Amino acid sequence: MPRHARIRRTTLVAVGLAVAALALSACGPSEPDHGGVRGEPTLTGQALVVTGIEESTDGMGPAVRAWATDGYLVVTTLGSGSCPNIPEIDDITDDTVSLSISSETEGPCTADLGPTTFELPVDQDLAGYTVDVTFED
Repeated sequence: MPRHARIRRTTLVAVGLAVAALALSACGPSEPDHGGVRGEPTLTGQALVVTGIEESTDGMGPAVRAWATDGYLVVTTLGSGSCPNIPEIDDITDDTVSLSISSETEGPCTADLGPTTFELPVDQDLAGYTVDVTFED
């Protein structure tokens, strides 16, 4: 095979791979719109007791974890990266935060189970509180 034919074939393969990569990268949203950050928190504050969930023997831990930190309730949920479980504070009483968890994303979800962390602003110190979780459909 002549040299210029090999170069042309190599160039066509490279262009084809670039086009395929661009097409696949356009399949998902570029930025999450749920307000969370994929991954575990780095600075968490005081760990809070979470009720309303079943304990997991999975190495990643329970489906919801929570921490009290300066002006925020930090909540980590486990779920799909494209359809994460989103927490929302329903009520704060003397020693309990009522938290509802829902997945508002429509359409197919990726099968990439992992943590997503949310910082929910609060106007009080939640150290020592219990977080009671309700899952909504």
